[in-house]
Amino acid sequence: MVNRLKVGCLLIVVYTLAVLAGNLVMILPGISGLHLTALFSLTYGLLFGRLGALAAGVGVMLGQVILGSMPMLMPIAFLTEFLSAYLPYRIWQGMRSEQEPVLLVYDSRTRIMALILSITAVTPVALTMAFATDLFQILPFGMAYFPVLLPTMVFSILGGQLVLPMAGRYFCRGAGEALWESVRDDKWTSHLLSVALLRIDIMALAIGAGLALIFAPVMGNRVILYVTGGLSVVLLILTGM
Repeated sequence: MVNRLKVGCLLIVVYTLAVLAGNLVMILPGISGLHLTALFSLTYGLLFGRLGALAAGVGVMLGQVILGSMPMLMPIAFLTEFLSAYLPYRIWQGMRSEQEPVLLVYDSRTRIMALILSITAVTPVALTMAFATDLFQILPFGMAYFPVLLPTMVFSILGGQLVLPMAGRYFCRGAGEALWESVRDDKWTSHLLSVALLRIDIMALAIGAGLALIFAPVMGNRVILYVTGGLSVVLLILTGM
């Protein structure tokens, strides 16, 4: 328990600092800055599971409190960061082999897997944040989706190719292995659930892009709100199963 508290606090601090640094450059003024946290979301989820995902959620909320962000967006921010870390972990758990309990990025095969998981980590952030800004009458979905999606995807891919390999070597094969073993998440995911999560995630990413491109950027479009809200709920429910 002590180790979990230590690691959890450290993860929260790192994530909070990433939130603060990202907001030095605003993408949607008053709403969202650069999602530098995407550099760490894949690492948090794949290495630490539920602990990492919860730390990401708490870290982003703490950062939002320090920045004085809109209170109604804070629970949404928690869910997006939690899912961004935990969803790739759940997908990986159902696809990995017994000989590869952790994704250590070291060759072309594992780099491709990290790339796929990096893309899945972006969907909750872009879809849910754009949905929330439209729901609360802040900004139309079509004007928020791509500005959040594109930089987040860039950072998520960089995180999967650079941060995850370094962290994996340290915690799973290096000096931090004993600490990691004491806090690692052993939750099991069936292959069927893993494949379902991957398909729904990619479908949600594509549907969000289609809605942003097809519909005029006006707030309160019921089709957009019902579809994107429903997809976000489905991802949340399946990820927590």
